Amino acid sequence: MSEQYKSAVQKIPVPPELIERTARAVRHANKKPPRAPLYMGAAAAAVAAAVILYAVWPAGTPDIFVTKPADGLHMERVELTDGFLVFQQDAEKSPPPLLGGPGMVREDWTTAQYREFLGADIPSGSPPKGMAVAEESAVVYTANGKVYLDWYAALYRDGDGGAIEVAVSKGKFPPGHVSEGRDTSEIGGKPLAAGVDSDTGAYWARFVTGGAGVSVKGENVSQETFIRFLHSFFE
Repeated sequence: MSEQYKSAVQKIPVPPELIERTARAVRHANKKPPRAPLYMGAAAAAVAAAVILYAVWPAGTPDIFVTKPADGLHMERVELTDGFLVFQQDAEKSPPPLLGGPGMVREDWTTAQYREFLGADIPSGSPPKGMAVAEESAVVYTANGKVYLDWYAALYRDGDGGAIEVAVSKGKFPPGHVSEGRDTSEIGGKPLAAGVDSDTGAYWARFVTGGAGVSVKGENVSQETFIRFLHSFFE
């Protein structure tokens, strides 16, 4: 091992808990004399792997994937470090809302107005690199002074035709978005439904958080990109 390599390895910070686990592994190996070389070799390999992983993914920035979809390929089930996603197909969308009834009035609100109506921050994730908000709107329909229908929507676009839409409604799922489908997925202990449209290839997910129904839809984006954006809502 060259002196330069030794110096580089020695500079890698190793968490105390990793050192303690390694020490326990070595003590355990020393208690089994007949197979000590094999156990010692395994312990050393584990330490080396742990140090390398720690150097690549510092504490606080681990990858979210256990199984990651390859570029251009779709996985029906994706395992995450804190959950899993099962992508259903062809779930039902809620019908378009019936608007224009007697006394019904449409109002276009600002984001601040909708946030106040929601009584909490509007659920939002961290957009993928290269994506920015292209459109944002908040609409409510009132009748007899009461809110009959509401939704907030933000559309993110990249420069290659990819788009992700986030829609939010208070106490229910946004109209015109996937409302059916079983909660067969989980992130961070929280249930959600996810799927893919077999005709268009668009990915979708819906979940409830903070008293709001949230729908996320991705078109012309990879499954990995969609999952990373979806996961950011739960971080």
